[in-house]
Amino acid sequence: MTRPRRLAAVVLVLALTGCTPALTSTDDAATRHENPTAAAENTAARYLAAALAGDWTTACALTSAPRLADCHTRHLTPTATPRADPEPTPSRVPLLIYADGRTVYSSPRPTPTRPDTRPRTGPVRPDPGRPTVPVPGTSRHASGWAVLLTHTSQWPGRPQRTVRTALRLVPEVGQWRVDQRADVSDTDLTVPFPAAAALAGGPR
Repeated sequence: MTRPRRLAAVVLVLALTGCTPALTSTDDAATRHENPTAAAENTAARYLAAALAGDWTTACALTSAPRLADCHTRHLTPTATPRADPEPTPSRVPLLIYADGRTVYSSPRPTPTRPDTRPRTGPVRPDPGRPTVPVPGTSRHASGWAVLLTHTSQWPGRPQRTVRTALRLVPEVGQWRVDQRADVSDTDLTVPFPAAAALAGGPR
């Protein structure tokens, strides 16, 4: 077999087995592993679980560098040391003020309770049967891997439903970081790689 034919055969085997040659960029150390999907899926699940819980300190820490500032802007994170604000006092309204200065107040107003604005969610897991796949870069996002995650969601008084989310994971200095997030629609589920399809049309 001639050298060009041998080279073509090696490329064909790599394509069929899903293996890729080692990358030379030091920033792509995370992708040098033969199977990077486990680490990428772990980071993706940690990010989404934190985001669903409103823990944006953790979620933003797992966001890629180009998206980090936007994450902190869109989701204000709590300060490390809470402010020592005094306890709020119940509001009282003057009902009657006498000439000698005596004042009769109303009863303290009850402090209103703010309802929970998040649904009850189940554990975040990779969607079984739908593997993590490589995705090409775009004008807004670097190339990486598309991870499809699933979890249950239930609002009070409503039936439980299954939610699927696609995340683009990119390597940064040997670590995986979330660069894009998109909801997976029923239409996306009709194609072989739903996560890649959702990210291709995703707004973020």
